[in-house]
Amino acid sequence: MLVKIKYANIVNIAANEEVIPELLQSNCNPKNMFKVVSNFLDTPSKMQEQIIKTQVVLNKLKTERSSSELASNSLNKLL
Repeated sequence: MLVKIKYANIVNIAANEEVIPELLQSNCNPKNMFKVVSNFLDTPSKMQEQIIKTQVVLNKLKTERSSSELASNSLNKLL
């Protein structure tokens, strides 16, 4: 490993917890994938909790203005 980080997914980074399961490198194998997916399919409340937490994070990341407008304003300030 070249970099040690707690999370790789932007939702997990913003939430500072594992909302979206991450199976990275050697943990990304059929057995672990089946285990994670089965857990979600067998526990609808866990799926619903994930949806709610993801929506909370996405709402925190939203802005009132479009990203292109924010980018153009930043560029105009630099020029």
